[in-house]
Amino acid sequence: MFASLSFLEFVVLLGAITAVAIISNYLRLPMIVAFILGGVAAGPYGFKLVESIPDAGLMAEIAAIFLMFTIGLEFSFRKLKDLKREFLKLGFSQVSLSICSMYLSSTELYRQLHIPV
Repeated sequence: MFASLSFLEFVVLLGAITAVAIISNYLRLPMIVAFILGGVAAGPYGFKLVESIPDAGLMAEIAAIFLMFTIGLEFSFRKLKDLKREFLKLGFSQVSLSICSMYLSSTELYRQLHIPV
C-alpha cells in the first residue's frame, strides 16, 4: 500500500508526535518539549516505532525543520529587544569560554605530545 517503509514510519512518527503534542498542551508544556519527547519515544532507542537508524536520521532532520518552524512562530522581535543585554552577555561569555577552553586544551595536547609551542 505504501511506497516505502520509510513513509509508513514517517506517518507513525507524525502520529506519535501529534499525540504527545496534545498531551503536552493539556499539561501546559511547550510544544518544543513535546517534539523532542515524541521523537525520543518513537525512535530506535524508545518504543522502536522507527527501527532503522538511517531512517531515524532522516526523520530527525525533518523534525529539526518542524522545530525551527515552531520556534519561528513563537519568535518576537519585542522580546528580542527586551532581552538584548542578556543575549549579548551570554553570547560574549560563550565565545570567551570556547576560546579559553580550546586554547587550554590545545596547549595541553601540545605539551602531552612534546611539540614546542
